[in-house]
Amino acid sequence: MPNYLFQCQSCKKEFMHSLPFGSKKDIPCPVCKAKTKRLITPPMVHFKGSGFYKTDSAAKPEVQKSAPVASAPAPVPTAPSAPAKPSM
Repeated sequence: MPNYLFQCQSCKKEFMHSLPFGSKKDIPCPVCKAKTKRLITPPMVHFKGSGFYKTDSAAKPEVQKSAPVASAPAPVPTAPSAPAKPSM
């Protein structure tokens, strides 16, 4: 059920209340029990996923093909060094 914003006509208190779609039910003020009016508010919409933003539908830049990059030469193995002799 959607939430609607109401305002009391007497004390001007604003509050939110859940009602079914198309309901014409009168909701009394929770503070002073006077008549209320339903306020016009923008819908609360949350877009998830891709495709909702201008950048998602923009044309993708083409990748230029270039010559393969030469790989660096492999390191030359070195001989292990001799262990140090302990001094006495």
